[in-house]
Amino acid sequence: MLDPRYIYEVIHYRVVNDDKLNARIAMLPADKKAEIASASASSSQRALKNMAIFPGIMLVGYIILIGYFVSKGGYRAQLIGHPSEPEKFGGGLPTPVR
Repeated sequence: MLDPRYIYEVIHYRVVNDDKLNARIAMLPADKKAEIASASASSSQRALKNMAIFPGIMLVGYIILIGYFVSKGGYRAQLIGHPSEPEKFGGGLPTPVR
């Protein structure tokens, strides 16, 4: 029931072959078919929920970081060195003096 698949011929994984699965399910009694159908439907929703948790946590974290940096005044250019020695810290180019 599982078929091999490859990503870039390096990463190997296996997927369910629906044709083979449906052929086996057809031989089962009706109560087992309903049980398999309900498990299959709920597992796809559960997988989506599980995969959405981490990006959601990252979104909240980034929003908190943005709020923190905005509360500190945001981005401000920093003067590296001392304005009295512009040739030493400016690489020989004229630098702004405050």
